[in-house]
Amino acid sequence: MTSDHIANLLKPTEPAATKILYLAEYAPDHPVYDVKPYLGDGGYPGYHFDIFATLQKIGYSVYSSSKPYSVIHSAGNVDFVFSLYNRMPFKNSEVFVSSYCEFIRMP
Repeated sequence: MTSDHIANLLKPTEPAATKILYLAEYAPDHPVYDVKPYLGDGGYPGYHFDIFATLQKIGYSVYSSSKPYSVIHSAGNVDFVFSLYNRMPFKNSEVFVSSYCEFIRMP
């Protein structure tokens, strides 16, 4: 396979018709979709913003939130949850969002 062929495999056929809820600790929140400030060591806000911007550039309808409880309010309104939320202050937090989505039958 050529690299062009592989790139085409990753392109959605109708991205605008797919609504994604993007969750990350430093994901941009409505109505200000900017990179959030960060006083710690690392580039989490920039990384989280770049993922958000990339999903938009592909053409998806992206709803972004830094609040994990957004999943509750999004049930039935989004087609897919894309979560980078894996560092919450409790044991096994890396599986919380995906487990909760499974519980409420949300992809």
